[in-house]
Amino acid sequence: MVDSTKIDGATGNRRDMRKAYIRTFGCQMNVYDSDGLAARLASAGWEMTSDPREAELWIVNSCSVRAKSEHKAISELGRLASIKARKGKGVLALVGCVAQQHADAILERQPACDLVVGTRAYGRFLELVERAMAGERIADVGDEGEGGIESLHPKSNICPNGVVAFVPVMRGCNNFCSYCIVPYVRGPEVSRAPADVIREVEALVARGVREVTLLGQNVNSYGRGTDYGDFADLLQRVSEVDGLVRIRFTTSHPKDFTDRLCEVMAENPKVCKHLHLPFQSGSNRILELMNRGYTREEYIEKVARARERIGELAVSADVMVGFCTETEDDFIQTLDLIETVGFDGLFTFRYTPRPFSKAYNWADGLPYREKIRRLQAVQDLQNRIQLERNRELVGKEVRVLVERRDKKRANWMTGRTEQNRVVHFYSAGADAGNVVRVKIERAFTHHLEGVEAHEGERKEEVVSSNVQG
Repeated sequence: MVDSTKIDGATGNRRDMRKAYIRTFGCQMNVYDSDGLAARLASAGWEMTSDPREAELWIVNSCSVRAKSEHKAISELGRLASIKARKGKGVLALVGCVAQQHADAILERQPACDLVVGTRAYGRFLELVERAMAGERIADVGDEGEGGIESLHPKSNICPNGVVAFVPVMRGCNNFCSYCIVPYVRGPEVSRAPADVIREVEALVARGVREVTLLGQNVNSYGRGTDYGDFADLLQRVSEVDGLVRIRFTTSHPKDFTDRLCEVMAENPKVCKHLHLPFQSGSNRILELMNRGYTREEYIEKVARARERIGELAVSADVMVGFCTETEDDFIQTLDLIETVGFDGLFTFRYTPRPFSKAYNWADGLPYREKIRRLQAVQDLQNRIQLERNRELVGKEVRVLVERRDKKRANWMTGRTEQNRVVHFYSAGADAGNVVRVKIERAFTHHLEGVEAHEGERKEEVVSSNVQG
Protein backbone atom coordinates (compact mmCIF):
# COMPACT_ATOMS: atom_id res chain seq x y z
CA MET A 1 0.00 0.00 0.00
CA VAL A 2 1.56 3.25 -1.12
CA ASP A 3 0.69 6.84 -0.38
CA SER A 4 1.18 9.54 -3.00
CA THR A 5 4.57 11.04 -3.69
CA LYS A 6 5.81 14.56 -4.33
CA ILE A 7 6.89 15.09 -7.91
CA ASP A 8 9.60 17.58 -8.75
CA GLY A 9 9.88 19.37 -12.05
CA ALA A 10 6.26 20.29 -12.67
CA THR A 11 5.72 23.56 -14.45
CA GLY A 12 4.14 26.69 -13.06
CA ASN A 13 4.05 28.48 -9.75
CA ARG A 14 3.85 25.86 -6.99
CA ARG A 15 1.70 28.04 -4.77
CA ASP A 16 -0.93 28.19 -7.52
CA MET A 17 -0.73 24.53 -8.58
CA ARG A 18 -3.62 22.19 -7.98
CA LYS A 19 -2.80 19.34 -5.63
CA ALA A 20 -3.74 15.67 -5.87
CA TYR A 21 -3.55 12.78 -3.43
CA ILE A 22 -3.37 9.07 -4.32
CA ARG A 23 -3.90 6.10 -2.02
CA THR A 24 -3.03 2.70 -3.45
CA PHE A 25 -4.17 -0.76 -2.43
CA GLY A 26 -3.13 -4.08 -3.92
CA CYS A 27 -0.42 -5.51 -6.13
CA GLN A 28 2.70 -4.15 -7.79
CA MET A 29 0.72 -3.44 -10.96
CA ASN A 30 -1.50 -1.07 -8.98
CA VAL A 31 1.58 0.65 -7.55
CA TYR A 32 2.88 1.12 -11.09
CA ASP A 33 -0.48 2.41 -12.29
CA SER A 34 -0.66 4.93 -9.43
CA ASP A 35 2.82 6.20 -10.28
CA GLY A 36 1.67 6.49 -13.89
CA LEU A 37 -1.41 8.50 -12.94
CA ALA A 38 0.79 10.78 -10.81
CA ALA A 39 3.12 11.29 -13.77
CA ARG A 40 0.21 12.19 -16.05
CA LEU A 41 -1.08 14.67 -13.50
CA ALA A 42 2.38 16.23 -13.07
CA SER A 43 2.62 16.71 -16.84
CA ALA A 44 -0.66 18.64 -16.67
CA GLY A 45 0.56 20.94 -13.89
CA TRP A 46 -0.69 19.11 -10.81
CA GLU A 47 1.40 18.71 -7.68
CA MET A 48 1.15 15.54 -5.63
CA THR A 49 0.73 15.75 -1.87
CA SER A 50 0.94 13.16 0.90
CA ASP A 51 -1.61 15.14 2.95
CA PRO A 52 -5.18 14.62 1.69
CA ARG A 53 -6.29 17.82 3.44
CA GLU A 54 -4.23 19.83 0.95
CA ALA A 55 -5.74 18.18 -2.14
CA GLU A 56 -8.62 19.02 -4.42
CA LEU A 57 -8.34 15.73 -6.31
CA TRP A 58 -8.44 12.49 -4.31
CA ILE A 59 -7.76 9.15 -6.00
CA VAL A 60 -8.23 5.69 -4.50
CA ASN A 61 -6.56 2.96 -6.57
CA SER A 62 -8.42 -0.18 -5.59
CA CYS A 63 -7.88 -3.94 -5.51
CA SER A 64 -10.66 -6.53 -5.67
CA VAL A 65 -8.66 -9.76 -5.69
CA ARG A 66 -9.86 -10.38 -2.11
CA ALA A 67 -12.84 -9.09 -0.16
CA LYS A 68 -10.64 -7.48 2.50
CA SER A 69 -8.76 -5.32 0.01
CA GLU A 70 -12.02 -4.24 -1.63
CA HIS A 71 -13.47 -3.24 1.74
CA LYS A 72 -10.34 -1.23 2.55
CA ALA A 73 -10.65 0.73 -0.69
CA ILE A 74 -14.33 1.53 -0.11
CA SER A 75 -13.56 2.56 3.48
CA GLU A 76 -10.83 4.90 2.25
CA LEU A 77 -13.26 6.38 -0.25
CA GLY A 78 -15.55 7.22 2.66
CA ARG A 79 -12.73 8.79 4.67
CA LEU A 80 -11.73 11.02 1.76
CA ALA A 81 -15.39 11.88 1.12
CA SER A 82 -15.52 13.47 4.56
CA ILE A 83 -12.46 15.59 3.73
CA LYS A 84 -14.07 16.64 0.46
CA ALA A 85 -17.26 17.58 2.31
CA ARG A 86 -15.35 19.80 4.73
CA LYS A 87 -13.60 21.58 1.85
CA GLY A 88 -16.82 21.95 -0.10
CA LYS A 89 -15.16 21.33 -3.48
CA GLY A 90 -12.91 18.96 -5.39
CA VAL A 91 -13.13 15.62 -7.20
CA LEU A 92 -13.11 12.20 -5.55
CA ALA A 93 -12.11 9.35 -7.88
CA LEU A 94 -12.06 5.58 -7.62
CA VAL A 95 -9.78 3.76 -10.07
CA GLY A 96 -8.50 0.21 -10.45
CA CYS A 97 -10.10 -3.20 -10.14
CA VAL A 98 -13.03 -2.30 -7.87
CA ALA A 99 -13.87 0.53 -10.27
CA GLN A 100 -13.75 -1.90 -13.20
CA GLN A 101 -15.89 -4.41 -11.28
CA HIS A 102 -18.65 -2.13 -9.96
CA ALA A 103 -18.58 0.86 -12.33
CA ASP A 104 -21.97 2.65 -12.27
CA ALA A 105 -22.93 1.07 -8.93
CA ILE A 106 -20.17 3.07 -7.23
CA LEU A 107 -21.63 6.37 -8.44
CA GLU A 108 -25.05 5.26 -7.23
CA ARG A 109 -23.95 4.04 -3.79
CA GLN A 110 -21.21 6.61 -3.14
CA PRO A 111 -22.75 10.05 -3.82
CA ALA A 112 -19.49 11.83 -2.95
CA CYS A 113 -17.60 9.92 -5.66
CA ASP A 114 -17.37 11.95 -8.87
CA LEU A 115 -15.21 9.78 -11.11
CA VAL A 116 -14.82 6.02 -11.67
CA VAL A 117 -12.03 4.87 -13.98
CA GLY A 118 -11.42 1.24 -14.90
CA THR A 119 -8.11 -0.54 -15.40
CA ARG A 120 -8.07 -0.05 -19.18
CA ALA A 121 -9.11 3.61 -19.35
CA TYR A 122 -6.01 5.30 -17.88
CA GLY A 123 -5.06 6.77 -21.24
CA ARG A 124 -8.11 9.03 -20.93
CA PHE A 125 -7.50 9.88 -17.28
CA LEU A 126 -6.52 13.55 -17.66
CA GLU A 127 -9.51 14.28 -19.88
CA LEU A 128 -11.83 12.55 -17.42
CA VAL A 129 -10.41 14.52 -14.48
CA GLU A 130 -11.01 17.84 -16.23
CA ARG A 131 -14.58 16.85 -17.06
CA ALA A 132 -15.16 15.87 -13.44
CA MET A 133 -13.62 19.14 -12.23
CA ALA A 134 -16.17 20.88 -14.46
CA GLY A 135 -19.03 19.15 -12.66
CA GLU A 136 -19.68 15.87 -14.50
CA ARG A 137 -20.05 12.53 -12.71
CA ILE A 138 -18.43 9.90 -14.92
CA ALA A 139 -17.82 6.16 -15.02
CA ASP A 140 -15.40 4.99 -17.73
CA VAL A 141 -14.53 1.29 -17.74
CA GLY A 142 -14.05 0.98 -21.49
CA ASP A 143 -11.15 -0.58 -23.35
CA GLU A 144 -7.84 1.09 -24.13
CA GLY A 145 -9.06 2.59 -27.40
CA GLU A 146 -6.82 3.55 -30.32
CA GLY A 147 -3.70 3.77 -28.17
CA GLY A 148 -3.85 0.06 -27.32
CA ILE A 149 -1.88 -1.30 -24.39
CA GLU A 150 0.71 1.50 -24.58
CA SER A 151 -1.99 4.02 -23.63
CA LEU A 152 -1.79 2.52 -20.13
CA HIS A 153 1.90 3.39 -19.81
CA PRO A 154 2.86 7.07 -19.51
CA LYS A 155 5.75 8.31 -21.63
CA SER A 156 7.64 9.37 -18.51
CA ASN A 157 6.72 7.53 -15.34
CA ILE A 158 7.85 8.62 -11.89
CA CYS A 159 10.10 6.45 -9.76
CA PRO A 160 9.58 7.20 -6.06
CA ASN A 161 12.31 4.81 -4.88
CA GLY A 162 14.95 5.96 -7.35
CA VAL A 163 16.85 2.64 -7.27
CA VAL A 164 14.24 -0.02 -8.08
CA ALA A 165 11.22 0.21 -10.37
CA PHE A 166 8.34 -1.84 -11.76
CA VAL A 167 7.88 -2.31 -15.52
CA PRO A 168 4.79 -4.16 -16.82
CA VAL A 169 5.45 -6.43 -19.79
CA MET A 170 1.85 -7.55 -20.23
CA ARG A 171 -1.65 -7.01 -18.90
CA GLY A 172 -4.56 -9.32 -18.19
CA CYS A 173 -4.91 -13.06 -17.67
CA ASN A 174 -6.36 -16.00 -19.63
CA ASN A 175 -6.08 -18.69 -16.95
CA PHE A 176 -9.49 -18.32 -15.25
CA CYS A 177 -8.61 -20.01 -11.98
CA SER A 178 -11.98 -20.80 -10.44
CA TYR A 179 -11.45 -18.54 -7.40
CA CYS A 180 -10.04 -15.53 -9.25
CA ILE A 181 -11.59 -12.27 -10.38
CA VAL A 182 -8.50 -10.96 -12.21
CA PRO A 183 -9.45 -12.00 -15.78
CA TYR A 184 -12.75 -10.15 -15.36
CA VAL A 185 -11.28 -6.87 -14.08
CA ARG A 186 -7.95 -6.84 -15.95
CA GLY A 187 -9.17 -8.37 -19.20
CA PRO A 188 -7.49 -10.88 -21.53
CA GLU A 189 -3.73 -11.21 -21.88
CA VAL A 190 -2.04 -8.55 -24.00
CA SER A 191 1.75 -8.34 -24.32
CA ARG A 192 3.73 -5.14 -24.80
CA ALA A 193 6.12 -4.96 -27.73
CA PRO A 194 9.72 -5.70 -26.65
CA ALA A 195 10.88 -2.33 -28.00
CA ASP A 196 8.41 -0.51 -25.74
CA VAL A 197 9.55 -2.46 -22.69
CA ILE A 198 13.23 -1.80 -23.51
CA ARG A 199 12.55 1.89 -24.07
CA GLU A 200 10.94 2.21 -20.64
CA VAL A 201 13.76 0.32 -18.91
CA GLU A 202 16.39 2.48 -20.63
CA ALA A 203 14.61 5.65 -19.52
CA LEU A 204 14.50 4.42 -15.92
CA VAL A 205 18.18 3.44 -15.93
CA ALA A 206 19.08 6.87 -17.32
CA ARG A 207 17.44 8.33 -14.18
CA GLY A 208 19.46 6.12 -11.84
CA VAL A 209 17.36 2.97 -11.51
CA ARG A 210 19.53 -0.09 -10.93
CA GLU A 211 16.91 -2.85 -10.67
CA VAL A 212 13.64 -3.47 -12.49
CA THR A 213 10.88 -5.95 -11.74
CA LEU A 214 9.06 -7.10 -14.86
CA LEU A 215 5.35 -7.42 -14.11
CA GLY A 216 2.50 -9.49 -15.46
CA GLN A 217 -0.39 -11.51 -14.09
CA ASN A 218 1.45 -14.46 -15.67
CA VAL A 219 4.75 -13.40 -17.21
CA ASN A 220 5.31 -16.92 -18.54
CA SER A 221 2.51 -16.26 -21.04
CA TYR A 222 4.35 -13.25 -22.49
CA GLY A 223 4.37 -13.09 -26.27
CA ARG A 224 1.75 -15.73 -26.99
CA GLY A 225 -0.07 -15.06 -30.24
CA THR A 226 2.60 -12.55 -31.35
CA ASP A 227 6.01 -12.54 -33.02
CA TYR A 228 7.62 -10.99 -29.91
CA GLY A 229 9.33 -14.18 -28.76
CA ASP A 230 8.73 -15.65 -25.32
CA PHE A 231 9.50 -14.33 -21.85
CA ALA A 232 12.97 -15.89 -21.81
CA ASP A 233 13.76 -13.90 -24.98
CA LEU A 234 12.53 -10.71 -23.33
CA LEU A 235 14.65 -11.30 -20.23
CA GLN A 236 17.74 -11.61 -22.42
CA ARG A 237 16.94 -8.39 -24.25
CA VAL A 238 16.27 -6.43 -21.06
CA SER A 239 19.55 -7.68 -19.59
CA GLU A 240 21.43 -6.00 -22.44
CA VAL A 241 20.47 -2.51 -21.20
CA ASP A 242 23.68 -0.82 -20.11
CA GLY A 243 23.74 0.26 -16.47
CA LEU A 244 21.01 -2.13 -15.34
CA VAL A 245 22.29 -4.28 -12.49
CA ARG A 246 19.41 -6.59 -11.61
CA ILE A 247 16.20 -7.97 -13.10
CA ARG A 248 13.35 -9.57 -11.19
CA PHE A 249 9.98 -10.76 -12.46
CA THR A 250 6.58 -11.71 -11.08
CA THR A 251 4.26 -13.56 -11.26
CA SER A 252 5.01 -16.97 -12.80
CA HIS A 253 2.43 -19.73 -13.22
CA PRO A 254 3.74 -23.23 -12.43
CA LYS A 255 2.10 -24.83 -15.47
CA ASP A 256 3.95 -22.43 -17.77
CA PHE A 257 7.37 -22.33 -16.07
CA THR A 258 9.74 -23.74 -18.69
CA ASP A 259 13.21 -25.28 -18.69
CA ARG A 260 14.31 -22.53 -21.06
CA LEU A 261 13.36 -19.80 -18.58
CA CYS A 262 15.18 -21.78 -15.91
CA GLU A 263 18.30 -21.80 -18.11
CA VAL A 264 18.19 -18.02 -18.55
CA MET A 265 17.89 -17.56 -14.79
CA ALA A 266 20.87 -19.85 -14.27
CA GLU A 267 23.13 -18.34 -16.92
CA ASN A 268 22.32 -14.62 -17.01
CA PRO A 269 24.09 -12.80 -14.14
CA LYS A 270 21.62 -9.91 -14.16
CA VAL A 271 18.57 -12.10 -13.50
CA CYS A 272 18.06 -12.46 -9.75
CA LYS A 273 18.17 -15.91 -8.24
CA HIS A 274 14.64 -15.62 -6.89
CA LEU A 275 11.55 -17.38 -8.21
CA HIS A 276 8.04 -16.51 -7.06
CA LEU A 277 5.92 -19.51 -8.02
CA PRO A 278 2.44 -19.64 -6.41
CA PHE A 279 1.16 -23.14 -5.61
CA GLN A 280 -2.12 -22.20 -3.82
CA SER A 281 -2.82 -25.69 -2.42
CA GLY A 282 -0.97 -28.94 -1.70
CA SER A 283 -4.02 -31.08 -2.49
CA ASN A 284 -4.48 -32.41 -6.03
CA ARG A 285 -8.24 -32.47 -5.52
CA ILE A 286 -8.30 -28.79 -4.58
CA LEU A 287 -5.84 -27.86 -7.35
CA GLU A 288 -8.20 -29.46 -9.87
CA LEU A 289 -11.18 -27.58 -8.44
CA MET A 290 -9.12 -24.38 -8.67
CA ASN A 291 -8.35 -25.09 -12.36
CA ARG A 292 -4.64 -24.60 -11.72
CA GLY A 293 -3.45 -27.02 -14.39
CA TYR A 294 -0.79 -28.94 -12.44
CA THR A 295 -0.46 -31.47 -9.62
CA ARG A 296 1.44 -31.18 -6.34
CA GLU A 297 3.95 -33.71 -7.68
CA GLU A 298 4.57 -31.64 -10.81
CA TYR A 299 5.01 -28.50 -8.72
CA ILE A 300 7.52 -30.12 -6.35
CA GLU A 301 9.45 -31.55 -9.31
CA LYS A 302 9.66 -28.13 -11.04
CA VAL A 303 11.00 -26.46 -7.91
CA ALA A 304 13.54 -29.27 -7.41
CA ARG A 305 14.78 -28.96 -11.01
CA ALA A 306 15.03 -25.18 -10.71
CA ARG A 307 17.03 -25.40 -7.48
CA GLU A 308 19.32 -28.01 -8.99
CA ARG A 309 19.99 -25.85 -12.05
CA ILE A 310 20.10 -22.39 -10.43
CA GLY A 311 22.64 -22.01 -7.67
CA GLU A 312 21.52 -20.24 -4.47
CA LEU A 313 17.94 -19.99 -5.76
CA ALA A 314 15.31 -18.69 -3.35
CA VAL A 315 11.70 -19.76 -3.91
CA SER A 316 8.62 -17.96 -2.63
CA ALA A 317 4.95 -18.63 -3.29
CA ASP A 318 1.31 -17.82 -2.62
CA VAL A 319 -0.96 -20.23 -0.76
CA MET A 320 -4.66 -20.11 -0.01
CA VAL A 321 -6.48 -21.91 2.80
CA GLY A 322 -10.17 -22.67 3.15
CA PHE A 323 -11.10 -23.01 -0.53
CA CYS A 324 -14.48 -24.57 -1.27
CA THR A 325 -14.83 -28.08 0.23
CA GLU A 326 -11.27 -28.09 1.59
CA THR A 327 -11.07 -30.90 4.14
CA GLU A 328 -8.62 -31.36 7.00
CA ASP A 329 -6.77 -33.92 4.86
CA ASP A 330 -6.51 -31.41 1.99
CA PHE A 331 -5.11 -28.88 4.41
CA ILE A 332 -2.57 -31.35 5.86
CA GLN A 333 -1.34 -31.96 2.30
CA THR A 334 -0.78 -28.21 1.97
CA LEU A 335 1.28 -28.18 5.17
CA ASP A 336 3.23 -31.17 3.86
CA LEU A 337 4.05 -29.41 0.60
CA ILE A 338 5.30 -26.35 2.49
CA GLU A 339 7.52 -28.57 4.63
CA THR A 340 8.75 -30.55 1.61
CA VAL A 341 9.68 -27.53 -0.51
CA GLY A 342 11.02 -25.36 2.31
CA PHE A 343 10.04 -21.95 0.96
CA ASP A 344 12.16 -18.85 1.51
CA GLY A 345 9.02 -16.72 1.64
CA LEU A 346 5.28 -17.29 1.56
CA PHE A 347 2.27 -15.03 1.03
CA THR A 348 -0.72 -16.54 2.82
CA PHE A 349 -4.43 -15.91 2.33
CA ARG A 350 -7.78 -17.28 3.37
CA TYR A 351 -10.32 -17.86 0.63
CA THR A 352 -13.13 -15.37 0.15
CA PRO A 353 -15.61 -15.78 -2.75
CA ARG A 354 -15.15 -13.20 -5.50
CA PRO A 355 -17.92 -12.05 -7.88
CA PHE A 356 -17.75 -13.31 -11.49
CA SER A 357 -15.40 -16.17 -10.59
CA LYS A 358 -16.54 -19.73 -11.29
CA ALA A 359 -16.41 -20.63 -7.59
CA TYR A 360 -18.47 -17.63 -6.47
CA ASN A 361 -21.70 -19.64 -6.16
CA TRP A 362 -20.08 -22.80 -4.86
CA ALA A 363 -20.63 -23.81 -1.25
CA ASP A 364 -18.24 -21.99 1.08
CA GLY A 365 -19.05 -24.00 4.17
CA LEU A 366 -15.82 -23.75 6.14
CA PRO A 367 -16.40 -21.55 9.21
CA TYR A 368 -14.45 -18.31 9.48
CA ARG A 369 -12.70 -19.44 12.69
CA GLU A 370 -11.51 -22.63 11.00
CA LYS A 371 -10.10 -20.66 8.08
CA ILE A 372 -8.24 -18.44 10.54
CA ARG A 373 -6.91 -21.50 12.40
CA ARG A 374 -5.57 -22.99 9.19
CA LEU A 375 -4.10 -19.68 8.09
CA GLN A 376 -2.29 -19.32 11.42
CA ALA A 377 -0.96 -22.88 11.18
CA VAL A 378 0.48 -22.15 7.73
CA GLN A 379 2.06 -18.92 8.96
CA ASP A 380 3.55 -20.58 12.04
CA LEU A 381 5.09 -23.34 9.92
CA GLN A 382 6.48 -20.91 7.36
CA ASN A 383 7.89 -18.61 10.05
CA ARG A 384 9.82 -21.54 11.50
CA ILE A 385 11.16 -22.61 8.11
CA GLN A 386 12.00 -19.06 7.12
CA LEU A 387 13.88 -18.32 10.32
CA GLU A 388 15.86 -21.53 9.97
CA ARG A 389 16.85 -20.66 6.40
CA ASN A 390 17.81 -17.12 7.38
CA ARG A 391 19.92 -18.36 10.30
CA GLU A 392 21.99 -20.39 7.84
CA LEU A 393 23.33 -17.07 6.51
CA VAL A 394 24.73 -15.82 9.83
CA GLY A 395 28.49 -15.39 9.50
CA LYS A 396 28.34 -15.36 5.69
CA GLU A 397 28.68 -12.46 3.27
CA VAL A 398 25.92 -11.55 0.83
CA ARG A 399 25.67 -9.04 -2.02
CA VAL A 400 23.10 -6.32 -1.34
CA LEU A 401 21.72 -3.64 -3.62
CA VAL A 402 21.28 -0.60 -1.36
CA GLU A 403 17.83 0.94 -1.69
CA ARG A 404 17.65 3.59 1.02
CA ARG A 405 19.02 4.97 4.26
CA ASP A 406 17.45 3.98 7.55
CA LYS A 407 15.27 6.83 8.81
CA LYS A 408 15.90 6.10 12.49
CA ARG A 409 19.45 4.76 12.78
CA ALA A 410 22.45 6.80 11.67
CA ASN A 411 24.76 5.07 9.17
CA TRP A 412 22.33 2.18 8.68
CA MET A 413 21.15 1.21 5.21
CA THR A 414 18.47 -1.10 3.81
CA GLY A 415 18.65 -3.22 0.70
CA ARG A 416 17.94 -6.67 -0.69
CA THR A 417 19.94 -9.68 -1.79
CA GLU A 418 19.43 -11.35 -5.16
CA GLN A 419 17.23 -13.81 -3.29
CA ASN A 420 14.95 -10.92 -2.25
CA ARG A 421 15.93 -11.07 1.42
CA VAL A 422 15.72 -7.70 3.17
CA VAL A 423 19.00 -6.70 4.83
CA HIS A 424 19.49 -3.84 7.30
CA PHE A 425 23.17 -3.10 7.79
CA TYR A 426 25.65 -0.64 9.24
CA SER A 427 27.80 1.25 6.74
CA ALA A 428 29.93 4.36 6.96
CA GLY A 429 30.04 5.05 3.24
CA ALA A 430 27.50 3.11 1.16
CA ASP A 431 24.75 4.96 -0.65
CA ALA A 432 21.54 4.08 -2.46
CA GLY A 433 22.31 2.35 -5.74
CA ASN A 434 25.56 0.77 -4.57
CA VAL A 435 26.00 -3.00 -4.62
CA VAL A 436 27.88 -3.93 -1.44
CA ARG A 437 28.99 -7.00 0.45
CA VAL A 438 27.45 -7.37 3.89
CA LYS A 439 28.47 -9.82 6.60
CA ILE A 440 25.32 -11.15 8.25
CA GLU A 441 25.44 -11.03 12.06
CA ARG A 442 21.79 -11.57 13.05
CA ALA A 443 18.86 -13.38 11.46
CA PHE A 444 15.17 -12.73 12.00
CA THR A 445 12.08 -14.20 10.38
CA HIS A 446 11.59 -11.45 7.82
CA HIS A 447 14.98 -9.73 7.59
CA LEU A 448 18.70 -9.96 8.21
CA GLU A 449 21.11 -7.56 9.93
CA GLY A 450 24.82 -7.11 9.44
CA VAL A 451 27.80 -4.89 8.74
CA GLU A 452 29.20 -3.80 5.40
CA ALA A 453 32.59 -5.15 4.36
CA HIS A 454 35.38 -2.54 4.47
CA GLU A 455 35.27 0.30 1.93
CA GLY A 456 37.87 -1.19 -0.41
CA GLU A 457 35.72 -4.26 -0.88
CA ARG A 458 32.67 -2.06 -1.42
CA LYS A 459 34.31 -0.09 -4.22
CA GLU A 460 35.49 -3.30 -5.87
CA GLU A 461 31.99 -4.76 -5.67
CA VAL A 462 30.40 -1.66 -7.22
CA VAL A 463 32.79 -1.81 -10.17
CA SER A 464 32.13 -5.55 -10.58
CA SER A 465 28.37 -5.02 -10.54
CA ASN A 466 28.60 -2.43 -13.29
CA VAL A 467 30.52 -4.83 -15.51
CA GLN A 468 28.78 -8.14 -14.86
CA GLY A 469 25.45 -7.21 -13.28
